[in-house]
Amino acid sequence: MNNLPIPERLLLLSVILLYFACAVIGFFGAKSKLARLSPLLTHFFSISVVLEALILVFRATTIRGNPLTSLFDSMLVLTIVFGLIYLIFSMFIRQVWFGSVMSGLVFCMIIFTAVVAQPTAVGIANIAAPWTISHVISMSIGEAMIFVSAASSYLYLMANYRLKQKKLDKVITLIGNLEKTQTVIWIGMLVAFISITFGLVSGVGMALINVTNGKGAGPASFFLELDIILLILAWGLCGTGSVGQHFVTFKNRSKAYIALAAFALIVMAICTRVFSTQHAFVS
Repeated sequence: MNNLPIPERLLLLSVILLYFACAVIGFFGAKSKLARLSPLLTHFFSISVVLEALILVFRATTIRGNPLTSLFDSMLVLTIVFGLIYLIFSMFIRQVWFGSVMSGLVFCMIIFTAVVAQPTAVGIANIAAPWTISHVISMSIGEAMIFVSAASSYLYLMANYRLKQKKLDKVITLIGNLEKTQTVIWIGMLVAFISITFGLVSGVGMALINVTNGKGAGPASFFLELDIILLILAWGLCGTGSVGQHFVTFKNRSKAYIALAAFALIVMAICTRVFSTQHAFVS
């Protein structure tokens, strides 16, 4: 992060501080100690999304073209998508747990983003820009929706456990409406399945453009990357839990476990991406 230009560095530090504040408010809000500060989450998320977008604008201005030229840029897009999903879903899901889970996840994501931060690559050809943009945005939406589905699945399983213990009051406090939670799980997996499908197709297009210009090894190399293999496995689970239910009847608990398994695969994929230089958008 120290290699970033000063404006980008200051913006990124501001975003980290804002998301840290969100994580603190989310944690203590869930314990009813700072519940009155929970409305601040919406404001902090909104400001953070705008600041992250400004970082991408600065980077686009530097190279006068598509700023999505590195892992750092894709991680910025991913955290922006997380922020937007929170802002949209928070209008319908008003339980404290949602802000607590999302703020913690996004704070972890922005830390990963800071780890891979690097200056934008000046002078890189943007011939594959449409494919790159489609790939990054589609994958980011898919991964973010898996996180939402997994968070809802965890709360659903916890609520089921407490129902068996006949603690109905705690279920209502924790999750509110079980049917709504089941719908969020299904929608999350369906949107993730569709988005990752587009992401994989655009990734193939990006690889074909790169190999045509002598900058890559082609689609075969793309599908052999460990993070892509993990993503494909998560994509298959999401398809099974959403589209597959029209052919095979799944219990609600089974769908929740499928979402959690997809979440585990996505976490491994993101860690692989962060701590490996294998996945590249340009050469």
